[in-house]
Amino acid sequence: MTQITVTPVAGRAVPDPELGTLLSKEGRTVTLDPYWQRRLLDGDVKEAAPTEPTKVSKTTKTGSDDQ
Repeated sequence: MTQITVTPVAGRAVPDPELGTLLSKEGRTVTLDPYWQRRLLDGDVKEAAPTEPTKVSKTTKTGSDDQ
């Protein structure tokens, strides 16, 4: 399904049914299902630019494994 990033419009408290809490001001990426489509149409949330995924740095093992 389609994924979008949504944030609440200023002054709105938007329930997030998946998390069971209110949608944070920073927003989050959600599946565009009928619930979120309705929130968009009602003006409760707005579509935002997708957040950058956190980069995970790969570490290499240092030292020798001589045994």
